Amino acid sequence: MQHRKSVMNDLVRYALAGMVSAALVACGGGGGNPGSTDSGNSGGNGNSGGDTETPSVAGSLAISLLNTQGDSIVEVTTATQVQAKVTLTRTDGGSVANQLITFDESGGLNLLEFDPTSKTALTNAEGVATIKFRATSATSVGATTVTANASLNGTELNAASQNISVVAAPDNSSFSLNVLGSTGAAASSISASETGSVRVKLNQLSGSNERVLVSFTEPNNLLSFSPSTALTDANGEASVDVKATSSSVLGVATIVATATPISGSESIVTRQYLEIKQDASKDPQTLVAAINSISANPADKSIVIAGSGGTGRSETAQLTLQAVDAVGAPVRGATVEFSMSYGDGINQVLLTGTDALCNTDNPRGAAPCLLSTETTSNANGEVVASVMSGTAATPIVVRAQLKGRHAISQTDTVTVTTGVASSRHLDLSASRFVVDLDTSGDSSTIGIMLADANGNPVADNVAVVTTADFGVVGTSDRGGCLLANGRCSVEYKVQNPRPADGEIIHVMASARVGDGTLISDFFPLRGSSVGWVSAWDAAYGGNEIHAIPAGLGGNCEVSYFLHFGTPAGTSAPTGSTIAVKASPEDLTASIESGATVENHNYRSGLRVTVKGKKEETSATGATTPAVNSGAIYFTVTSNNGHQAEIPITVEGIGGCQATP
Repeated sequence: MQHRKSVMNDLVRYALAGMVSAALVACGGGGGNPGSTDSGNSGGNGNSGGDTETPSVAGSLAISLLNTQGDSIVEVTTATQVQAKVTLTRTDGGSVANQLITFDESGGLNLLEFDPTSKTALTNAEGVATIKFRATSATSVGATTVTANASLNGTELNAASQNISVVAAPDNSSFSLNVLGSTGAAASSISASETGSVRVKLNQLSGSNERVLVSFTEPNNLLSFSPSTALTDANGEASVDVKATSSSVLGVATIVATATPISGSESIVTRQYLEIKQDASKDPQTLVAAINSISANPADKSIVIAGSGGTGRSETAQLTLQAVDAVGAPVRGATVEFSMSYGDGINQVLLTGTDALCNTDNPRGAAPCLLSTETTSNANGEVVASVMSGTAATPIVVRAQLKGRHAISQTDTVTVTTGVASSRHLDLSASRFVVDLDTSGDSSTIGIMLADANGNPVADNVAVVTTADFGVVGTSDRGGCLLANGRCSVEYKVQNPRPADGEIIHVMASARVGDGTLISDFFPLRGSSVGWVSAWDAAYGGNEIHAIPAGLGGNCEVSYFLHFGTPAGTSAPTGSTIAVKASPEDLTASIESGATVENHNYRSGLRVTVKGKKEETSATGATTPAVNSGAIYFTVTSNNGHQAEIPITVEGIGGCQATP
């Protein structure tokens, strides 16, 4: 969302001209597009300091009504389904993807019905959104207006609209076709289990209208005819039975009747639409066996925090589900209720009814919301849930439930082999347990694995949200990751704020899957600086070592075990190296093990061997004194090249004096 503010500079009065000027500066906020710069003046209305800023329009909507071939139309028959196409364009000419468009019919005439019934669609990469519509019934005749509304970067755009006439489907005067229902009355639709009849009548055909062969077909195999051909009688009439090819077939079929005279005259064709509906005697609520998730827009089910939208970044997602019966056929007219749950990894909130609805009169706040909490499935059994983000990063689960029944609800893409995720099977790991606080951007890869109670990976594309109380985790387009085969990873990086020595960096991972259960845990990263590192006599606690006491060792050699880390017990940054040198020259030191800091968060153990020089007596009786004391110097180098030196005094190595 783009916020705009204007600041008027102090009025500067010039004595000679008596001029007054003001500058207005608009700035963009919340991750949207930069705002425009407007200028005002203080004259022209007789008021002192009465500047008025006229907000710039963020974009514009254009609407067109098209038939199935993509041609523009101004009227539709009662038997035709067409579409409305809207193009959303920014003022700079660019397109806007993933933007919510709301369609409607103005004036309250109720001549039209929309598919989907939510009357919403999202724009594609070209900024285009489409929706299908048709006349509400065969008797819906008149003129009406189709409208489209949208907002962009917080600005409500001017609505786009186009008038359209709804007219009765014409009859062919020379070759008419009528459909009768099972009761014998004229019908524009039949149920999927009903047998009706198709009657045709020839008029004004050259030659006789009797014994003309009429064949009946349906190009999409939605209907079957018995028989599929018939001869006209003395009145030029013929009829056949018609029914849906199966009880699961729903939709609009096209009956094609072709009359072929025996005289060799050209065949004539007439067509009639026939809608196949569910059996009206059966309650759609009792027909539904499952509600299946079939698609999502955006496809990765990832939306951004409210107010941070922009080109290619959507704050709204549409989840399409389908109500089906026991054989998988779509169920039309089923009432489905939506609810949702969200949380920050610690607490979870379930919102139902009006609590889940978006409130256009007030800001959304931290909670996400739904544009609608109840809808009716269309002819394809589809329902659409539109969810809008709030101001907090959180996983969201939208649940669909058949009204009045405990039917299956589902919004995740689920495979049969994968069950609901188990908190026992959430596993977090880190490539480096201790990061280098001396280097901004030093990183550790956080690995996330999630499985169900059977130990199988959860379904792909489950969103995991990550947060951190120090530094930064994730990327600008997604503060988490999507699971693939039960795994995904995010990058943690060092930046302000940084922890003090011993403070834990909590990298939290949370997810909601399947039935809305919250799965969460954290990985305890630590931070360190080579400047904090010194030598100790224990991995935790203990005493700091400044000297190797005299008299240790033998044969002029001593081996000593040290622990290198911070006062709070943390190691140097993972991957750091430790080197040693000795002074004076005849004193030598070497590291036997532990020269590289391994991937753990406690002080690193290291064994160092220090050798002196024994006292020597020459053949002439001259004595060279022993070298058994001095200092050793440890250099700790982080993986990013930062260094610190730790001196330790060697007070006296045993066994360096000559034996009498």
